[in-house]
Amino acid sequence: MSTWPARSPPATSPAPYSPSRVIQEADMNNALHLDQTALFLDLDGTLVPLAARPDQVLLPASTAGLLLNLHAACDGAGLEFMARELAQFLDLPRIRIDYEDQLKPSMGGAYYLPLHTLKLEQAQQLGIEQPSQLYGGVVPYDFLALKTVAHPLPQDDMDRPQGWNNELGLALRHTVLPGYSVFSRNDALRTMSLLDEAGQTGIRAKLASGNAGKGQKVIYSRQELEELLNLPQWQSELEHGLVLEENLLDGETFSIGQTQVGEHLFSYIGQQRQTSNCQQESVYGGTSLLMVRGGFLQLLKLSGMKRIAHLVEMTMSYEKNISQAFPQLYASRRNYDLIVGKNARGHYKAGVLEHSWRFGGASIAEILAIRNLQLHPELQHTHAWTRERYLDNASSIENSPHLYSLDQEGEA
Repeated sequence: MSTWPARSPPATSPAPYSPSRVIQEADMNNALHLDQTALFLDLDGTLVPLAARPDQVLLPASTAGLLLNLHAACDGAGLEFMARELAQFLDLPRIRIDYEDQLKPSMGGAYYLPLHTLKLEQAQQLGIEQPSQLYGGVVPYDFLALKTVAHPLPQDDMDRPQGWNNELGLALRHTVLPGYSVFSRNDALRTMSLLDEAGQTGIRAKLASGNAGKGQKVIYSRQELEELLNLPQWQSELEHGLVLEENLLDGETFSIGQTQVGEHLFSYIGQQRQTSNCQQESVYGGTSLLMVRGGFLQLLKLSGMKRIAHLVEMTMSYEKNISQAFPQLYASRRNYDLIVGKNARGHYKAGVLEHSWRFGGASIAEILAIRNLQLHPELQHTHAWTRERYLDNASSIENSPHLYSLDQEGEA
């Protein structure tokens, strides 16, 4: 007998209205196209006009974009661009960027762009007291920034980190897929033994610290989990937690979230795409998003959004439950990845997969959209998208760009 946690309300069987259709329909309705110039974002963070590379003209005249080589050596270019755009929006001389968790306090007011979600103690040392002072989030415990917060422990006698609130995982069960969180190898194997046979869809094992689609694998048996936990990466990261979650077939992954820059609030829905990294693993490959000024109620006014309003409500409930359980938590960037797909019985299900309260994959698209709404106050919404391709070496920029793009559209 399966011991997946009870989940309410029950999954719906009919095929749901696709979030990607909502994005496409909003793009087509009330669109205002403005000619813009596409740009490369080079390795050193400088902008190069696309016209300087005529062989790389990939975008129509109605689209503005940035091309960035995606390689470990140039991750800082995206941060530099993000910092410049935030500084322009906030009318600040500079933004303090955290590359290696080495942010230091600043004399006077400062706006921070940390790579990771900050601990409450770190934020206090930096003088950060509210969301308007950073692009990211602040949490009282490390595990709150990771995937494990979404699920309860399967049994009361299992390991848990300091500050763990098992009631939260139970409260979130109607907003996520059935699953459990564990924090040791023995507990992971015990949990797998408790479950029914995984069936045709399998169980998705996810390292709590994984990101961009990395650090996860679909498994079908306790033996497969044992083999997975023997891998060096999984051994070293297991202390941060592991999620064992129902896997869905034909899944469509998308994001719903809000971004606050200064005192300005923006809401969006984004459709994700996948790509292959240098190890030929399927990972996050970019986002196409629609953004509006204001909160989720403004987002729901877009064409087609009412048909997926329950997904926005699911996101809002997920966020509300976490905030109530940990009132010290706050964030200016609140991104929630969701999935819609079929379970082993062929029923369509939906749930929040994870959250991100830090600089992430969709952040460049977010800031492009935000800046466009600032530059064009006549627009009620805007569309921005990113494409990511991995390179074996930094010299491959000509053949495999990392493409950031923006369609300027909305209703006047």
